[in-house]
Amino acid sequence: MNGTPNQSIGLKDLPAFVVRSRGRHPAKSALAKAGVPYSSEDAPAGTVAHLKIGSSATVDSFAGSTMSKPDFKAASEAFGKSLKAALVTAGYPAKADMTKVSYPARVALCAYLVFLVTMVYGPIAAWLVEMFPTWIRYSSMSLPYHIGNGWFGGFLPVTSFAIVVARVAFMTVCGIP
Repeated sequence: MNGTPNQSIGLKDLPAFVVRSRGRHPAKSALAKAGVPYSSEDAPAGTVAHLKIGSSATVDSFAGSTMSKPDFKAASEAFGKSLKAALVTAGYPAKADMTKVSYPARVALCAYLVFLVTMVYGPIAAWLVEMFPTWIRYSSMSLPYHIGNGWFGGFLPVTSFAIVVARVAFMTVCGIP
């Protein structure tokens, strides 16, 4: 399963990670930061997360809630090193192979997305201009339009992340896996 640097490995070819824990855990966060897909299995309350890679390799996490800050930092670094070693052993690449990226396709996709945005914003601006006389349009339409697009649109990623975190916290409190 270990790939050479020149060999292309798809995610479907790699062994699956299964996190056996209860609720949120640093092991899940570490896998998410590494970009590794995983699935969760329920474990008894109070147990330390146990990562199973494929059918053979395992990595145990640590009980960070009972540690002091220096001990937590040391345990977190040790867990990070063991997780990284397990990822390398399982054949997960450290980073994407940029020689296999199709830059023309990436540029074409961005151009297409810009085209879709112009299809939306062009008619909205024209509609707002025709809807109100000049003395209203420059004060009462420009400010709400730019606040709505800039502030609400700009904070959409933060808001979406907050909704996900709140949902996970609610489900953990209710005991829903």
